[in-house]
Amino acid sequence: MGNETSACNLSDKAIAKLESAIGKEFVFLDMPHRAVRSAVPAPFPLHEWEKHIPDVVVMPQSTEEVVEIMKIANEFRIPVVPRAGATGLADGAVPLRGGILLDIKRMNQILEIDEANMTATVQPGVGMMELNKVLGRVGLFYPDDPASYPCAIIGGRIGSGGFSLIGGGFGHVPDLVISMEVVLPTGKVIRVGGGGGK
Repeated sequence: MGNETSACNLSDKAIAKLESAIGKEFVFLDMPHRAVRSAVPAPFPLHEWEKHIPDVVVMPQSTEEVVEIMKIANEFRIPVVPRAGATGLADGAVPLRGGILLDIKRMNQILEIDEANMTATVQPGVGMMELNKVLGRVGLFYPDDPASYPCAIIGGRIGSGGFSLIGGGFGHVPDLVISMEVVLPTGKVIRVGGGGGK
């Protein structure tokens, strides 16, 4: 796992900063890690996956680490594409211009279940099935049921504004999210909306 196996176009300085920010073990330059994250199921043309391989894959675990990644990307003018489960049809997880592929799957903590207000505060890498297992213990559930449900990730559903058949009765994803913490390209963190906990 190193530059010798990578066609990376990022400078050594940018890579070193990424490794310092989140740990070398979570910065991937090798082709298998990069190639597997270069396409989505459909309708993006899978036969063109080689044109859209990210230069590096990073896997942060916290908002603070995402902040550092975005600051580095901003400093070096590197495009960033976030990726969750990449199971949907919105094509938003394809790194069209290479750069940094920000894989959120390590950001998988359920931070708070507020039974009284029927809300959950989660990191974006939480799997929907796992969330509903936890919610089910207190008689609640997250009402979103895409075809990719067993491997769908909350952040990806929010990022793509996902909808499902069950949304006709309970609301689609944009109706279900009451607030978000968002890291801007500059690394600034803002909060959108007025609800939620931690």
